[in-house]
Amino acid sequence: MFARRRHLVKSLLLVTIACGQPDESPPVEEAIVPLEGRWDVTFPDTWGGDCQLGEAGTRMGGVDTWEIELETYGFRFYEPDGRPVDCTLTDSDFACSLGTDYVGWSNYGMDATERITRTLDGTFDDDSSFTGRWDVAVECEGADCSSVGTQYGDAFTYPCTAEMGLTGVWVQG
Repeated sequence: MFARRRHLVKSLLLVTIACGQPDESPPVEEAIVPLEGRWDVTFPDTWGGDCQLGEAGTRMGGVDTWEIELETYGFRFYEPDGRPVDCTLTDSDFACSLGTDYVGWSNYGMDATERITRTLDGTFDDDSSFTGRWDVAVECEGADCSSVGTQYGDAFTYPCTAEMGLTGVWVQG
């Protein structure tokens, strides 16, 4: 009988150790996969930051249409000029490099070249909507950069940055 009790105690001890404490780790966030197809992306009327891009005639306000295609790394959409933009997707967050553009001013008699780097990142709220942020960094090289800065209305100095929030909603597949 004593051996049977010892066996029962060992069994209970093993069950207690095996079961342990309840798992208190946070639930794993499900990855959000955006829907493929047409998305309407709304831009506000103003930019933030010190570049004063609103006065430079850049896109402000309104809605763009993006065709989103799913890829193994995330997704791709096309800018209004047709350039593809590849975006990585981690859980519900995305990051896109929109590339770097160079704007030379030699045709206007100025020794200046602007380097404009654009990025976009955001979070999918669900598979059919997101909020994001468009960031722009502008640098200038050349003797006439201060003169180029005055071409945009109020003068600004280089380097400068601008940012703009945006939202997207899926329209159709």
